[in-house]
Amino acid sequence: MSTGSVALVVGVGSNIGTHVAKAFAAKGYQVATVSRSPTIESVAENNNVHLQADLANPAEVEGVFAKVRVALGEPSVVVYNGGQLRMTAAGNRKS
Repeated sequence: MSTGSVALVVGVGSNIGTHVAKAFAAKGYQVATVSRSPTIESVAENNNVHLQADLANPAEVEGVFAKVRVALGEPSVVVYNGGQLRMTAAGNRKS
């Protein structure tokens, strides 16, 4: 576990979350990212830790924080970049 500043970015996808994580990493933060899907390549290359979790499930929130504390230390910054999922009348997903 390091003693440096730790940023936890939740809701990382290929756009905003990834760019936020990269910005913190560029400022010297150790960065942990969380998404519902497996590691996104650009995130994995530029961050210390990536966790897969669905934080819409409250039971998973504590586990994510515990894993980040063990791997990197206590987060000094937490960014929640949650997405919105809408269903169309035909049952198709829209972001």
